[in-house]
Amino acid sequence: MTKCFNFYGLTIEVSSASPDLVEEVRRHFSYFSVPLMKGQVQVEMHSASPPYGELPSLPASVITPRNVCFENKKISYIDYFGQGLAVFDRKEKRCVIYGMDHDLVHEIAYLFILSTVGQYLDSRRIHRVHALGVSYKHKGILLLLPSGGGKSTMALELMRQPGFFLLREDTPLIDRHGRILPFPLRLGVHPEQETGFPP
Repeated sequence: MTKCFNFYGLTIEVSSASPDLVEEVRRHFSYFSVPLMKGQVQVEMHSASPPYGELPSLPASVITPRNVCFENKKISYIDYFGQGLAVFDRKEKRCVIYGMDHDLVHEIAYLFILSTVGQYLDSRRIHRVHALGVSYKHKGILLLLPSGGGKSTMALELMRQPGFFLLREDTPLIDRHGRILPFPLRLGVHPEQETGFPP
């Protein structure tokens, strides 16, 4: 199964033999879905053990609590401590992800796409703002609040009001002309919070 997305000019093609994996990615980025085409960046997800035996011997370049990155001139290998592996060919712009844990493979793909899109948007001078972004009567509104300041709660409340549309509940985009651009992702809500929206 293959799906394509267009993030303000950057096309990303996501594929897997597992339709569930592709569907999870599509649900996150449905606003950016476009008809199938050859993406500028390809992401392949495999529900398979990482092929560690085929990897070159390289020193670690970056170590984080979540993963270890190894790089040569062309390829980055991001190892999730034996549970998952992303192999990113920087020249070909192709990322192949392996792992037996469905959720981990999905998370690696999701984070890779966000990182790749973020770098592309920065290069186009389109920047993320830590704020709630909504539109009302064709005007963009940013509500700047710190983490835990109530952006998600306010987003849910405003979505109940006629005429309000969510642009992004935590990091909308702003371009060099001061225009607010939507970057909607799925909105996380605590299971016990009453939203008034259908499940």
